[in-house]
Amino acid sequence: MAMNTVYKYLVCGNDLTESMKAAYRTQAAEAGLKRAMITRVVTSREEALVRHPEPVIDFGMAVGGWLAPAFAAVGTDYTVFNAVANPQLANNRVVVFYGCFIETIPNPAYLLTFREGAAGGSTYAMFELEEMNVRQETVGYFSEPVYYDPQRVLEVEWRARAIVGAGSHMGLLGFIVEPRGPVISA
Repeated sequence: MAMNTVYKYLVCGNDLTESMKAAYRTQAAEAGLKRAMITRVVTSREEALVRHPEPVIDFGMAVGGWLAPAFAAVGTDYTVFNAVANPQLANNRVVVFYGCFIETIPNPAYLLTFREGAAGGSTYAMFELEEMNVRQETVGYFSEPVYYDPQRVLEVEWRARAIVGAGSHMGLLGFIVEPRGPVISA
């Protein structure tokens, strides 16, 4: 679920200092930890593992890394998760997103939408990406994190502004929060 701000916006990465970028990451990690404790994924901070998402393991994508599908029609929505339309989050994980990146210039997408559920579910957030394109920026940070609780179905989509083939390197910045695994000792 997303936090309850009416207006969400994107801040281009070059508008932020390194300490401001670190603050965005910290805010996202803290939001993920809070949700993980509220949903009882973990019972304490010490029990939690906070890590970056791995697209194959966490979202069932067929290829490692963030690669977009082909955009065949302008104005059409395409899943962020490559060929996986609506992945379901595991029952022991919370995911929180704090930004996006698009390395393809010109940027092939003009909108990023976060919903829950399949085919037009409840909208959590929409981020307009045109400023990233105009300024030829590759990283954008969200005004506040967007998170999903365990077992939620993620519908996260790019809206195409150009027709491009598959393989554009574009994806989400975020964290997975899950229980820490057992400690391995010699």
